[in-house]
Amino acid sequence: MCEEFLEGARGNLFAKRFPLIFLPCIGSRRRSIISSAMPSTEHPLVISVIGGSRPSAKARRLACEVGRLLAEHGAVLVCGGLGGVMEAACRGAYEAGGMTIGILPGNDPREANPYVRIPICTGLGYARSVIVVRSGRAVIAVEGAYGTLSEIAHALGDGIPVVGLGTWSFSTNGREDDKVFRADSPQDAVAQAMKLARTRQERLDRLLAARKTLPRPASRRVAKA
Repeated sequence: MCEEFLEGARGNLFAKRFPLIFLPCIGSRRRSIISSAMPSTEHPLVISVIGGSRPSAKARRLACEVGRLLAEHGAVLVCGGLGGVMEAACRGAYEAGGMTIGILPGNDPREANPYVRIPICTGLGYARSVIVVRSGRAVIAVEGAYGTLSEIAHALGDGIPVVGLGTWSFSTNGREDDKVFRADSPQDAVAQAMKLARTRQERLDRLLAARKTLPRPASRRVAKA
């Protein structure tokens, strides 16, 4: 997988669009080759895509289109790296020249679907779902079963915006909970996710800038006994 990436790094759409992202599976010499092929620009937005491993044919089509649109918008797609919605979304992004990252539950990178450019092995099983949603500045949920439901909960609990495309709906004490932004098409889902991700990134940038302006505490020297 890495060899295929290296072969096309100098001329493909991915290389022109994305700056260097750390690749743990290659050596420093090869990383320098990739770095020279990629322009030094601001980091692209990362969007998490979640959904079931056994989706309907409609969900596969929606996920594939979501992946394609994310790539065309210059976003990095991160997902659980396996089949179903994950594979369909990765395929759409991959075929459009985009970056796809798979956060795998096991320890074997070969578990990843063939459209994952960078597999990341966690050995965490279902617990890796937290990493999937926290890696993105926003989340797009396409259909999905209980695993997707847990990922939505993790995202919302951490203040990460979630855009739903035919996914779970919620209610609290009989009242509809509108914390998940509803989309009626892949285009709408991607547009909302990109806007929400940019807003969140700008807010985080402001917080980081504010922290840098805070005065540093005076260093204290420990007196020798």
